[in-house]
Amino acid sequence: MKKYLLGIVSLAASTFAVCLMTASSGRAASPDARPNVLFIMVDEMRWDVLSSAGHPFVRTPHLDALAREGTRFEATYTCAPVCVPSRYSAFSGRYAHVHGSLGNEMRARDGELFLPDILRHIGYETAISGKLHFLPRNLPHGFDHFWSFANEGPGKLQTWPEYLAEKHGPGARKIVDQPFPDDPLGKDIGRLTIPKEDQQSFWITNRAVDFLHRRDRAKPFFLFVSYYDPHSPSHLTEPYWSMYDPKDMPVPKIPEAIKRERAAALAAGASGPGPA
Repeated sequence: MKKYLLGIVSLAASTFAVCLMTASSGRAASPDARPNVLFIMVDEMRWDVLSSAGHPFVRTPHLDALAREGTRFEATYTCAPVCVPSRYSAFSGRYAHVHGSLGNEMRARDGELFLPDILRHIGYETAISGKLHFLPRNLPHGFDHFWSFANEGPGKLQTWPEYLAEKHGPGARKIVDQPFPDDPLGKDIGRLTIPKEDQQSFWITNRAVDFLHRRDRAKPFFLFVSYYDPHSPSHLTEPYWSMYDPKDMPVPKIPEAIKRERAAALAAGASGPGPA
């Protein structure tokens, strides 16, 4: 594959990279060849949590390589602070109040057109590996191939939980080493005992690579690779669980008002976020 354009953009709800590539088989592509599109997104990653953005200790070598070989956009803003409307905006180029989704439980208005459907209509083969978070969840939303990390899509392809259960049994997602097991807002931190190669981000990557090997080469492709990490819950495998020493991490000063609000939320029965 010959890289044509690469951009990394950080938003409040997500960070994503878009690669436009022309297929190459030893000769130059024709001037009117339609580019292949690889769209990579991660969930709830702050713009500055990159080595290439100057973070003092977080190591992100692969994202740094993408930034180094392409363009990293620093002055970018999200159209919405939560997943569903932000993702609708990323796929439509429209503000949340225009496409109609203003919250995670609000679907877009009927008649809205999104990138996968448009590209599929003009002859692209479309695939997703990972999280989409469109509503209703059980529809393909313009994707010919839908590998879900959880419970989305039409259910024709194996999901990550199904893969884990088949390979490691029903207890594969058991969490150990929870440092805050009794804290409703902190119990989402823990260690998985499965090999790192079976962790969901590896699984998402492997399904994307499988598609690239098996795709219909008579068509251009649109591949959306959408990682749930680093969105909570923070269920990590080794070596990532032990990669950073807590003593090396600077602890931000928490305003007293935040402490009071957190105490009030706990008293009202608030719980930490679970899988989307």
